[in-house]
Amino acid sequence: MTGDDRRPAPGAAPADAPGDAPGDGAEDTLPLSAALQLAGFAETGGQAKRMIQAGDVRVNGAVETRRKRRLVPGDAIEVGDDAFVLELDDD
Repeated sequence: MTGDDRRPAPGAAPADAPGDAPGDGAEDTLPLSAALQLAGFAETGGQAKRMIQAGDVRVNGAVETRRKRRLVPGDAIEVGDDAFVLELDDD
């Protein structure tokens, strides 16, 4: 078997999933767990992690369980009945 024959683990997100690509534009992204803290949904990174892993957070309408998911401006985040759209300053 060569390195080209490797397949992702069952249930793994595709390598080109939105918000996961390193490099190009990384400065215009924010980890999901940090966004939850900044928006006041979580007081600590640990609390944000638990919320995400429990399936309590949706990004653009889909449940997101990856706490390091990189959000981009315009992503819609929902926690329960509350929601916000990510906006990043150019500063």
